[in-house]
Amino acid sequence: MDLRTAFEDARADKSVRGVILTGAGDKAFIAGADISELAHVTRSRPRSLVAFGQAVLDLIENLGKPVIAAINGFALGGGLRSKNGVHDQDRR
Repeated sequence: MDLRTAFEDARADKSVRGVILTGAGDKAFIAGADISELAHVTRSRPRSLVAFGQAVLDLIENLGKPVIAAINGFALGGGLRSKNGVHDQDRR
């Protein structure tokens, strides 16, 4: 399940009263775009990738439910933007 789907499901589920967002490992909360993957995209693709990422961040910011970021490492690029869009932050 991708991040957008998880947040859409949380928004639609009346039993979910809040969301905790954290990274899967212990080195980074969210590191942003995979730079090695961006090296292989066409000229028009970056714009759609940025639009998709912005739509996910807008969904998080406007979820209508509290979102807490359990920050367990670096927050770089889009990760920095993600941590700033939540209601509360817990740095571990």
